[in-house]
Amino acid sequence: MKIIRFLNHIYERIIQKMYCFFRIRIKEKDVTLLSNNCIAAFLYEDLNAEYKSPTIGLQIPIKDFIKYVNNIEYYHNAMLEEHSPFQKEFEEVGGKREIDFPCGLLGSDIRIMFQHEKEFLAATKKVSKDK
Repeated sequence: MKIIRFLNHIYERIIQKMYCFFRIRIKEKDVTLLSNNCIAAFLYEDLNAEYKSPTIGLQIPIKDFIKYVNNIEYYHNAMLEEHSPFQKEFEEVGGKREIDFPCGLLGSDIRIMFQHEKEFLAATKKVSKDK
């Protein structure tokens, strides 16, 4: 567990550095950003650009996110099913509270946490809209 926390810390530092880089360097407004957490939303806001990411507002454990990115076309068309909360995974991505939001499985193996939604149906509509 300590190794996972350490790796998450390193990952977050890398994301912070990338965030600074993108804020300064990206001039194009028509861009799709993929992130396993909320950082892409902040970048879109800073760029004053339209959200064009299928991962906006989602929390995805890093191992699942890498799997998703490596086979994005498959997961873009995969079924999303409601699932019981992923408390352990939420803590791995920095969550510090009890899960009170919907969770789902994409393609039966990508764990997704809809931290900014109250109900799974609303989360499903959001993900469908972003496809």
